[in-house]
Amino acid sequence: MTFDEIVSRLEGLKKTGKSFVALCPAHDDGKQSLSIAEGDGGRVLLKCFAGCPVEAILSAIGLEMKDLFTNTNTLRKLPLTPYASRVVHTGNGSGSTSKTITEIYEYTDRKGKLVYENVRYSPKGFRQRRPDGKGGYIYNLEGVVRVPYRLPELLSAVSLGTDEIWYTEGEKDADNLRSLGFTATSFKTWSQGFNSYIDGTRSVLLADHDKSGKKQAEESARIIAQAAKSIKIIDLYEGEPLPDKHGKDVSDWIDERRTAGETNGEIAESLVAIAEAADTWRAETASVSETPESPPAENQKLAPLQSVWASDIEAQDVRWLWEPYLAYGAFSLIDGIEGIGKTWLMLDKTGELTRAGHKVLLILAEDALAFVVKPRLEMVGADCERVAIIKECFALDEDGTIRLSHKLADIRPSLVVIDPLFARVGNIDLNKDNQIKTVTNALNDLAEAYDCSVVGIRHIGKSKGLGEARAAGLNGVGWRAGARTAMLVGCDPNDEDRRAFVQTKNNLAPVDRTPLGFEIRGDRFEWTGECDLTAERMLAFRESATGEERGARGKAVKFLKETLANGAVGSADLMAAAMQEGIKKRTLDRAKSKVARSVKDATFSGGWRWELLEDCHEDCQKVEVGNLCVVADEKARNYGHSAEDCQNLESGNLRGNLGTNGNGHIVPWKPCIKCGEACHPGEVGICIVCEELD
Repeated sequence: MTFDEIVSRLEGLKKTGKSFVALCPAHDDGKQSLSIAEGDGGRVLLKCFAGCPVEAILSAIGLEMKDLFTNTNTLRKLPLTPYASRVVHTGNGSGSTSKTITEIYEYTDRKGKLVYENVRYSPKGFRQRRPDGKGGYIYNLEGVVRVPYRLPELLSAVSLGTDEIWYTEGEKDADNLRSLGFTATSFKTWSQGFNSYIDGTRSVLLADHDKSGKKQAEESARIIAQAAKSIKIIDLYEGEPLPDKHGKDVSDWIDERRTAGETNGEIAESLVAIAEAADTWRAETASVSETPESPPAENQKLAPLQSVWASDIEAQDVRWLWEPYLAYGAFSLIDGIEGIGKTWLMLDKTGELTRAGHKVLLILAEDALAFVVKPRLEMVGADCERVAIIKECFALDEDGTIRLSHKLADIRPSLVVIDPLFARVGNIDLNKDNQIKTVTNALNDLAEAYDCSVVGIRHIGKSKGLGEARAAGLNGVGWRAGARTAMLVGCDPNDEDRRAFVQTKNNLAPVDRTPLGFEIRGDRFEWTGECDLTAERMLAFRESATGEERGARGKAVKFLKETLANGAVGSADLMAAAMQEGIKKRTLDRAKSKVARSVKDATFSGGWRWELLEDCHEDCQKVEVGNLCVVADEKARNYGHSAEDCQNLESGNLRGNLGTNGNGHIVPWKPCIKCGEACHPGEVGICIVCEELD
């Protein structure tokens, strides 16, 4: 049948690129998941991205496999796309040549999302390219996660019980086999990572009839044999002279039989008969190439290394999402002590980017979405319709990376924030660089493949006099080594209100060492411009507080206890009262971290209410009468916590799910030896309030 006759039986037909899409008749399709195109020799190519077999699609519209072919010359030709009609010029002057794109072979992920393409030219040649996310292409596969050819059909067939997979060297050959009803893919770039898709199947490899084709088939067979239960290698022109290269292949064999008048069914039956009669391939009986450069036979079970010619690499300028800090296609690192404002900073940037039309993906593990994240996003003016959030627990192992890649393909964000990074690294040794690389390489690959900037946020310990910015992070130099850029968020060790953001590493541009100051004033984040607070200063030893400083803070603590003793007070009223007592706002904010919290509440003056930490225990599960829940983590203090944040540690004790040991671990609390209230077990036994009043 002609192309027009077949498409006339389909509903929802729509032109897309060089092909058409339509509603698949084999399943309840609501999004035009059936692709229809014309292949070589007048073949009609059908592919359902939901996984429906071609036979089921044809049966639903009253057709058979033979109807996909025609011998007439009245086929409707698809208009060439801008890419299919592009003439490519190579060389200079009189040596210039032209190439035209003749075929594009798409490599998709398991859901049918385009990952990259292999482009065929005339005169014969191939180049690989990947989408740039803007409707164009980048002509290299740097950072792309490779997939087998026709992966969705391969997975669908295996899931439906097919246990025989046919492999060819080229994509055209695989397409021709697929038109005959075989489950087919290409073995040319097969890697060990693909074996999980074909575990336990029977494999038939159709080698090209030349020396290089036989060698390639045997090298691939050694890899496939690690997963397949049996392998056969077939040369359809066995016995004929064997050229070095450019010999006949399965497509030539099929064309010869069609020319002789054989039907598709007859051709398929002949192939099955040849495969059944062939001997099972064994690695120990495989031929060894006579080429001196060939590796020893015992090493040929390994996949050949992938390479790219420098001449095929298209030089590109760095594209910045936030110059010079965050670049497209790159993984970056932000370090800082807990509670210093790292999350605030990235949420502020999220607000700026989403207002400009970008999408942002937040991968969070600590902050409550309703109490912390959403109010902060609203505060910075973010377009929440452009902010996607993942709270699901997953690790950046092989499976987690694949799941994340699907999400990136779906959302297409400009920025991905992982906060904190260590919550997603899985069971790796944080100090072993070879294990760290598996995570940083995966993040760089994802950033490049999906043309986004990926940021990992790390907690570091309280200032220990490290002195050097490159020492920040404390865990393995591999984390900074794997990042294209690295930044530090910190404060003056003697004045936590003086905070700054400074770059400590840049592989893509000169390091910008200009510190950018910022402030967090209760309910808002504000940039304050350039400052003199260097990374080295932020990592220096904390000097002992003066008696005057301790006295001022003690006065503020006492003021808060007295003022809030009868219940919550609005932030505006509280600030006014503090000024009358000669208490500075900065001092009051620091005192708040000891005994009080602020919660967004429009019913109070200033839009926020301040209340003692002691008043929050009514939200927590009581283990027994008299227990007091005190969560000393800044985020929990400032934004509240619910009963879910507390759990029974042992009789008479509660613990918060956000401790103060700097890395989010759950820690128990002990009574102060002076006042009996809670203190961190790592302290000397005196609570933070009593210590300040000493």
